[in-house]
Amino acid sequence: MTGAETDLSGRLELSSSTTDLGMNPTLLPRSPILRRFLIALGFGLPVVAYFWLIHHYGVNAIWYDQWDDINVIAHPTLRNIWAQHNEDRIVFPNLIVLALAHTTHFNIHIEDYLNGILLTASAALLVMTHKRRAPATPWLFYVPVAVVMFSFVQVGNTLFGFQLAWYLIMLTLAGTLYLLDNPKLSWLIFIGAIVLAFVGSLSSLQGLLIWPTGLILLFYRRRANRLLVVWFASAIATVLLYSYHFSSTVGGTNNSYVFSHPVTSLEFFFSVIGDVVGEQLPFYGRNNVVMAFGVVIVAVAIWVMVVYGSRRDDSGSLIGVALTCFGLLFAVTITTGRTAYGLWYADSSRYSTFDLFILMGTYLTVLEARPSRSKHAVPGAAVTPKHPSTASAPLDHGATLRSRGGRLINQSVRIVRVFVVGSILVLALLGTRNGLSLADGWHGKLAAASNVTVNIKQAPNSLVSAVLYPLPLDAVGFVRRMAQVAQTQGLSMFATSAASQYAKEGLPPGSNFVARMGAPKNGATLKGLVFLDGAASVGFGSINVNASKVEFEITGKTIQPMVIGPGGFTIVGWLAAWTTTSVPNGEYEIRAVAYDYSGKTTFSPGVTVTVAN
Repeated sequence: MTGAETDLSGRLELSSSTTDLGMNPTLLPRSPILRRFLIALGFGLPVVAYFWLIHHYGVNAIWYDQWDDINVIAHPTLRNIWAQHNEDRIVFPNLIVLALAHTTHFNIHIEDYLNGILLTASAALLVMTHKRRAPATPWLFYVPVAVVMFSFVQVGNTLFGFQLAWYLIMLTLAGTLYLLDNPKLSWLIFIGAIVLAFVGSLSSLQGLLIWPTGLILLFYRRRANRLLVVWFASAIATVLLYSYHFSSTVGGTNNSYVFSHPVTSLEFFFSVIGDVVGEQLPFYGRNNVVMAFGVVIVAVAIWVMVVYGSRRDDSGSLIGVALTCFGLLFAVTITTGRTAYGLWYADSSRYSTFDLFILMGTYLTVLEARPSRSKHAVPGAAVTPKHPSTASAPLDHGATLRSRGGRLINQSVRIVRVFVVGSILVLALLGTRNGLSLADGWHGKLAAASNVTVNIKQAPNSLVSAVLYPLPLDAVGFVRRMAQVAQTQGLSMFATSAASQYAKEGLPPGSNFVARMGAPKNGATLKGLVFLDGAASVGFGSINVNASKVEFEITGKTIQPMVIGPGGFTIVGWLAAWTTTSVPNGEYEIRAVAYDYSGKTTFSPGVTVTVAN
C-alpha cells in the first residue's frame, strides 16, 4: 500500500474488544454447539420465513406503477428509461426490468424473489460492516438485525415487485458503507463507494440520502479532508444530474403542504416512524399510541447519536449512527411528499422497510460500549494517582460531577438497550401478526389484478381504474394499451398458463353488491325538473368498485315500473335529470337499479315521493 493510501485510511485501528459497558456476553449459553445452533436458527429462520411469505402470497400480476414498467419494456428508449416517475429517477431499476423482460418474460413473482435476494445481501453487508469494527461482538448479538430487516411488516414492499428500486437502494447503501468504512480505504475502494452511491441515487429519490449518510461516516471516521471534499462534490454533481429536466409537479405530489401545515406534518412524521408494527391508522383522526411510540423512537435515536457520535470512536457504533441518520432522513422525505394525503397514509407498509432502519441503527449503536470522551482514558480502567502525595489532595468536585454524569449516561444507555430490544420483540410479535393479515389482503388484490388484466376487454372502466391503477379514470386508456402490449409480447401472467385459466373463468360475479338512493329523500314533493342521485358499489376481491351502470326506475298505482333516466357517473354519485311532468300527479316510488361488470343487477330501497305539478 502506498503512503497516500496509508493516509487515506486515516490510520484507524480496529476495536478488538468490547468493554463492560457493552452488551453482556455472559448472557450467551456456554455450550459452543448450542451457540452455533442458536446462531443458525436466529439468522436462518427470519430469512426462510421471508421467502416463504413471497412463495405463499406472491402473485405474478401487473399492478399500479408496474404498468409504467410495461411501457419501458415496449419502448426501451433512453427518454423512457430516464423519465421521471413521480418524484423519482428510476434509471437502474428500469434497466433491471428490461433484463427481466428478456430473461423471465417479466415474471413479477420472480422479481419479488430478486428483491428478497437484494435484502439478504444488504443484511449480510451491514452485519459484516459492523462486525469488522467490533470483532469481539458475539454473532448471536446480530440476530435482532435479521429479525428487523426481514420483518413481515414491510409486506407492501415484499409483494410489490416495483419496489425493486428501494431494495436496490438498500443494497447500494449497505455496499457504500462497507466500502467507506474499510480501515484501509484506498482511492480504488473510495471510487467504488461513489459508484454505488450514484447507482442508488438514480434508483429513487431516497437514494440521494446515501450521500449525507456516507458523509457522516467519513467525518466521524476522521478521514482525510480531501476525501470529504471529493465525496461532497460527487454528491452535488449527482443531485444536479438528478434535477435535469425535473418537475416537482409530476405525480401530483404536494411538497409545499408540509410547510403550510407544520403541526400536521409533525404528526405524520412521528406516525410514520411509530407505525413500524403495521397497525392500521384511522382514516380520520390519529392513533395517539402509534404517534407517541414514534416520538419515543425519535427521542431515543437522537439521544443515542449524540452520546455515541464521537470522532474518537473506532468501534462499530458509528455504523449504527449512520443507519439511524438514513432512517430519519427517509421519514423526512416521506413526510414532505405524502403528508397532504392525510395521517392515515402514514401506515403504508411500504414505508416500514427504511423506517425500521432507525430501530436497527439504534440497536447497532448501543451494541458496544459508549466511547470515552477523554483522548487518553481507557473505559473501565482504574484511575491511580501519579505521585503518592496526590492521594491526600483536595477533592476535585468537577471530576466528581463528571464521574456522576458518566454513571448517569451509562445507566441511560442500559435503559435504552432494554427499550430497543423490547421494541424489536414487539416488532417480531405484532409485526408478524399484522404483516400476515396485510399479506392476505395483498394476495387478494394482486389476484384480482391478474383476473382483470386478462379479461380487460370485458371489464368496465370503473373496474379497471379501481383494480389495476387506483388513479383518476384518465389512466384507464393507458392501462388498456399496456395490457394489450403485455398480451402481445407474452409478459407476466400472459407467459404462463394462468392467463388461459383466467380467460376461461372470465370476470367473477361481484360480492356485497349494494345500491342506495341519495336524492330525492323519502316523502319529498316534486315538481318540474329534479335531479336523481344514486350510489352503488360491488366487491371485487378485497376492493369495492363502482357499478358499471346505474338507472332510475319509477313505479306507482297508475303505471308499471319504467326507467325514467340513466345515471351519469360523477364525483358525487350517479346523477340523472328527470322531468316530473312525464307522469301524472300522484304518489310514486323511485329506486336505483345498478348493474355490475358481469351484468348482474341489484335494486336500492325505494323512496316514496309525491309528484304535484
